[in-house]
Amino acid sequence: MQTVINRISNISFAFLICLIDAACSAKVSVDESLTQYTNAIWWDGEKSFAGPMYVNNGIFVAGEDQRPGTTIDLNGAVVTAPFAEGHNHNLMEQLFDDANEAYLEQGVFYVKAPAIYPPAINSVRPRLERPDTVDAIFSMGGLTSLGGHPVSLFVNVLSGSVYEKLAFEDFAGMAFHEIDSLEKIDPALDVIESQGADFVKLFMLYAEDYEQPDFVQGRGLNPIFVRPIVESAHKRGLPVTAHVQSAYDFGIAVAAGVDEIAHLPGYYWREEHERYRHRITDAEAVATVAAGVAVVTSTLFPQGYADDERKALIRETQVANLRKLLDAGVELRIGSDIYDRKQTGEDRYATRSELLNLVELGVMDASMALATWIATGRAIFPERKIACFDPGCEASFLIFDHDPREDITELLRIRNAVKQGVEVGRKINAKIDLAS
Repeated sequence: MQTVINRISNISFAFLICLIDAACSAKVSVDESLTQYTNAIWWDGEKSFAGPMYVNNGIFVAGEDQRPGTTIDLNGAVVTAPFAEGHNHNLMEQLFDDANEAYLEQGVFYVKAPAIYPPAINSVRPRLERPDTVDAIFSMGGLTSLGGHPVSLFVNVLSGSVYEKLAFEDFAGMAFHEIDSLEKIDPALDVIESQGADFVKLFMLYAEDYEQPDFVQGRGLNPIFVRPIVESAHKRGLPVTAHVQSAYDFGIAVAAGVDEIAHLPGYYWREEHERYRHRITDAEAVATVAAGVAVVTSTLFPQGYADDERKALIRETQVANLRKLLDAGVELRIGSDIYDRKQTGEDRYATRSELLNLVELGVMDASMALATWIATGRAIFPERKIACFDPGCEASFLIFDHDPREDITELLRIRNAVKQGVEVGRKINAKIDLAS
């Protein structure tokens, strides 16, 4: 009996050895569509970590148990999520190629574009959301009063530069919608919605002066129309962004339930407007948080439109408002509202300049400013998994030789970028190889 048991044991042991040997000798097949990135620190604006990352078909995946077809050594790089522009008007046909290239050179992949003449967008939209172009959302024309802003801007300024030879009749009901009664709200929103708008833009400019007889060209909506516009837009599933000038406008917009405010109050004012009219109160900051309203910074505007004395006053007001909003916990988003409409190259990198200006103002350090810049992209596309590095997130990221959180000037030296798994490359000089 013992002999039989020994023979069974020997057979079982031999069979086990065969199984182990077979398993060890079996090779995991190579997945040619899988790319592994090694030797980098990864930061998505919220958390930082080291370790290999895996990309398959433009998406981050868990690839630890697979054999990648390609491995790229990033040589100690710091990798961040991409950046975003929260307020700009330059994604129209006439400026698109240059604007798109400048955005990618800044590491900006996501753009929010309010108040653009819709026919100038039609040829642009099919070109978006590719590895070599930005992703963007549009409001189409904005809502204002009769003759209010931006009517004169389009008719008297942009018609001589970006939109050559167009007149009021071309712009009316397209680039802007003039609202002087409740009955005109829904027809205007019907047009905007039919054009494929992603959100609604409304204009308020010193609404406290709306009834002044000499205040027409520079004003915006009658404040009594703001809440009905917001309510009608929300019923259509369209978020609302409000342009404001004064603290009074700001308070009206928050109380009406807008989703976002496109400017700090006091981002610019003329001589006849006193400084105190642009200061946000503590109560208004708290109300903004309670209402869940975000605020786009747009601090650059006075640089080219005010003398030194007025710039100093405006910057002082900007700092006071930003600190009040930050102390209250208001969500800020990075947006410049500055673009190279005359194609001189002067404002080519305005989005990056906006971020650098916030650091210079002393309201944010580099790490906070960069985290806000990254979060702006998530706010523009809340339904997508972007600006993150978890499995299932879109594989879009920026590669730096050194950490921009420690030296903000590293933003001027992006080594390379990947958008949806495809190398973007930099076009400022020669294309730099990803693995260099």
